[in-house]
Amino acid sequence: MVARVFDRLFGPSEIGIRLPSALAMAAGMLLTYDCARRVIDRLHGLIAMAVLTCSYLTYYGYEGRAYAMFFLFAAAALWVWIGKRSAILLAALIFFGVLIRYSLVLCLIPFAAEEAYNWRPWRRPSARIIGGVLGALAGLAALLPQILASRHIRGAAWWATAAGSLVPPVYTDFFPAGLFLLAMATLWVVLNDRSEPIAVGSVSAAERTGWFALAIPIGGYAIGYPPPGLVLVPRPRNIVLLRETPPLRSGLRSEPRP
Repeated sequence: MVARVFDRLFGPSEIGIRLPSALAMAAGMLLTYDCARRVIDRLHGLIAMAVLTCSYLTYYGYEGRAYAMFFLFAAAALWVWIGKRSAILLAALIFFGVLIRYSLVLCLIPFAAEEAYNWRPWRRPSARIIGGVLGALAGLAALLPQILASRHIRGAAWWATAAGSLVPPVYTDFFPAGLFLLAMATLWVVLNDRSEPIAVGSVSAAERTGWFALAIPIGGYAIGYPPPGLVLVPRPRNIVLLRETPPLRSGLRSEPRP
């Protein structure tokens, strides 16, 4: 629907197809900046945006597919969660984000982990996590006809089975320009060498949520593991879900390596 609107505005050209991704990437980076700014300061907000440019986000930013829009909704959900904004707003973002790409459901993992960390006996979950779960369920319900149609066409091979050996590369390969980050961090330490000790405060709820976000790939693996039929296949730029049948598997094994 978004592509159709831009196609009518700019005609059948690459600009109309790629512009939504570029705008979504820019908006998501601004939301990331504001998240870091609210938690620490404006300098760390700029650092957060710089970190994003060292990932595959810039590649997705000019693709014709909806990965950059997925990033926008994920960043907006984090912005709402950190800012402790309306549960209705979070539910709406999760709902429309799931319609863009169903894997946005995994963005609820750090929110649920933060809820579990703060849980006390006889305390009900917060309205925000309830809104997020309801938004995800509503989005999946809206996609249910497509899901059932896919299952009817593909049969038992419609579900994506995750490969455990491919989970670690998600952490190590996501930042291909990571050496640049390491060099900049080293330079920062050298230029800001201080003789006096630096007091480190306690971990904030927003920072803790960010650390919990590292569990998203593991959560995706846990969800995709039980049903058989599909595997995660790594490619040079990302990890995609592809159907692998026994003939294809045997064919791949028989091909000589270049």
